[in-house]
Order: sequence, then C-alpha cells, then structure tokens
Amino acid sequence: DTTRNSMSGSILAMNQNPDHVNKLRSNPSLIPSMVSETIRWQTPLSNMSRTALQDLELGGKIIKKGDKVSMWYVSGNRDEEVIE
Repeated sequence: DTTRNSMSGSILAMNQNPDHVNKLRSNPSLIPSMVSETIRWQTPLSNMSRTALQDLELGGKIIKKGDKVSMWYVSGNRDEEVIE
C-alpha cells in the first residue's frame, strides 16, 4: 500500500505542478530529492502507534509505561515551523 500511495501521490504532484516536471526533465539529478519530498508531502501512511515501555518525559509531557502514543505523519510533515 505504501508504494502504491507514494506513486499515486507523485503522479498527483506532477499533474498539479507541471513546472516541477519541466525542472526534473531538464535536471534529472533532482529526482531523488523529488521522491523524498513527494513522500513527505503525500504521506503514504497516516500514523504509527506504539506502547511506551517505560515512563519518560518528551517535550515537557509525561508518558507513562503502558501509555499508547501515536505519531501522525501529516501533522509532522506539514509543520509550518519546520517545513518551508
């Protein structure tokens, strides 16, 4: 599913940004960074969940052993404080 979603996202991005396609055609060395950027922009998975194995503090928040935590890729991959 992740490969299919990444490929679909790449095609969508190229259809929506034909000027970027022209950049890639004129400079194929940009393709590896395009792949990474497309995966960031069109995240193939929504989230990843884990169970804390021990108590810890993260970003000023206490996470207790046994707590369920989730990382939402779209939130992180679209963070305007980090991504231009």
